Formats: sequence, structure tokens, C-alpha cells
Amino acid sequence: MYYIIFVIIFYLLYYWYTYYKNCKEEYKEESKHINFLSKNDLLIILMKDEDKYYDKFYKKDFDVRNSRNIGEYKNLIKESVIDITDEEKNKLIQMINEIENKILNIKLKWFDPIKFNKIKWNIGFVYGKKYEYGLSHTRNNAIIISKESLKKDRHDLLRTLVHEKLHIYQKIYKQDVNEYLEMNNFKKIRKRNENDMIRTNPDTDEWIYSDKNNNEYKATYEKNSENLRDVIYSPCYEQICEHPFERMAIEISKMI
Repeated sequence: MYYIIFVIIFYLLYYWYTYYKNCKEEYKEESKHINFLSKNDLLIILMKDEDKYYDKFYKKDFDVRNSRNIGEYKNLIKESVIDITDEEKNKLIQMINEIENKILNIKLKWFDPIKFNKIKWNIGFVYGKKYEYGLSHTRNNAIIISKESLKKDRHDLLRTLVHEKLHIYQKIYKQDVNEYLEMNNFKKIRKRNENDMIRTNPDTDEWIYSDKNNNEYKATYEKNSENLRDVIYSPCYEQICEHPFERMAIEISKMI
């Protein structure tokens, strides 16, 4: 009896050892164009702030981030960056491979799927809501998603990855973005200022845009907003109306 139990335990342990070994080998083989940032690498990016994101914060931006200044906010960032497991990495690798196959079917004048696929995936991870309320976004050429996002419905997570990769695409291929703006009749109105109470977003620029009907696209903080989600989108009530860059990313991600 004890011998049988021992054999069963041995084979279970051997199975899990083999499984994780294969996961690591699969990760090495398939992730040549995918870079998962360690928590230390991501922390360096967020501390350096090379894209000058924090310089764009107004008082309300600090308030909803539960910080009085950038020093306090950086302390929250230090508590947020994390590593993920090899199993989670392999899950994302499989999804990215699926995305890169599906994206080739999208044919638009202002979007080139070949260029999209050539951009390397740099992905970092955070936990909780202390940094950017756990919302997915990009910094420089890095996509940042929360640990909680990995538990999303698979299709939702696929679209999130596409959406954020589109923001990297926008930063690199500015002419394609300009073509999108022109084809959709978006015009720059003026640069936003503190009185506009517009949520600062690392995936948009400093301009307020209007569409062909002169509707201004923006996400303004609610009167008693307490976090980054407490905003009112206009001219519609969805994120697609926050900014043309967000609309462009949402339109492509919905095609996956």
C-alpha cells in the first residue's frame, strides 16, 4: 500500500517537473521577440520617467493618485511592480502568437499589420491599484498591465494586448496616426490646461481634438472624483470618446 502511494507521488512530482521544464523551454523558443520586464527593469523605467509623463500632472492628477507630489507617487510605484510566473508568461506568448496571426487579416489604409508585428513586445506588470489604478497603458515602448488583468476573460485580454500594442505603434508610426486623424476628420483645437480637468493619460498627447461635428473628445474628472476611473467621457459615454488615439486603438482591437 505504501509502495503504491510512493509510486503515485513520484509520478505526480515527475509530471509537474516535466511540465514546468517544458514550459521554460517553450518560453525560450517562442519569446525571441517578446520581452517580459522584470519588476526591477520596470521600476527603472517608471522611476526615470523618460517620456516625461509625470511632468504633465496637474493637482487633480495627484489627488486621484493619492499623492501630494511625485515623490509620494514614486513610493507607491515601488510597492506595485511585480514579476509573473513562467506559466503566466507562456499563456501570454500563446496569446501573442494568436494576435500576430489574426492581425494580418486587418487591411486599413492607416494601419500596417506587418509593421505592427515587427514591433517587439516589452511587457511589465504591476499589482493592485496604487500605480495608475491598475489600468493598462504604455510607457515609452513598454506595455504595462496588472496582475489582475491576467485573470480576465481570454478574449478581453487579447484585446487589451492589441490595444496597448497599438499605442506603441502610434508612438513609432506618427504618419499613420496623422492619416487616421485626417481620414476621420479630427482636428486639433488647443492644448489642454489645468482648468480643463482632463485626465492625464500616457497614451494620448496634450491636445484636445474635435470631430467633423465639432464635438470635443475628452475624459474630464467628475466633480468629486477619487480615482482615475471617475471621469466623464464626451461626446459619448465610453472610452472611445476620450481621445482619437484611444479611438484608433479600440477600433483595431475590436477587429481581433
